[in-house]
Amino acid sequence: MMMYGIFALLFPEARVKSLLIATLLFSYLIECSQLLDYDWLNTLRATPLRYLLGQGFVWSDLLCYSTGCILACSLDVMMLKRRHDIYG
Repeated sequence: MMMYGIFALLFPEARVKSLLIATLLFSYLIECSQLLDYDWLNTLRATPLRYLLGQGFVWSDLLCYSTGCILACSLDVMMLKRRHDIYG
């Protein structure tokens, strides 16, 4: 959900569907990058970037990312609809 929010702030004119796809792709790439074992990448994982890069691949994380992205997208759609209803 955090990444969806960041993408929405960075690209305010983007469609909800585009934000959803970008967030899912980004999340999946980060998770799949945890399968890589390069020295320079492991060095980055030893820094505070470990919170972004993660430390171990887990299949269930892909499900969690999907759920969070869909929830963020749904909330965005509801808020856009509500804002449109209020402000016309």
